[in-house]
Amino acid sequence: MGAAPSSSQTPTTYSYTQYTNDFELVIRATKDLEHLLETQFGAPAGKNVGLHDKITHVEENTNLSKRTIGQMRRLVTGMCSPTNPRTYLLDTY
Repeated sequence: MGAAPSSSQTPTTYSYTQYTNDFELVIRATKDLEHLLETQFGAPAGKNVGLHDKITHVEENTNLSKRTIGQMRRLVTGMCSPTNPRTYLLDTY
């Protein structure tokens, strides 16, 4: 799998273009999303809490747009069945 960000890098400061494998890209992006949902929006953490549950928490407790929530859900759903994540995820919204 691709390299994780160094201690000086955050999910927003390193490039997703370094990934040549679509599956690595989707996995990295969803891990970064999960981290941001937990640390920046107070979503519950734990192995028994799925990404859709975390997105629901953020949806109910913030004023993020429906479009943003929909894009997060699409990313998480795309992780389960990516045919070509670079276009599959972006063409939807």
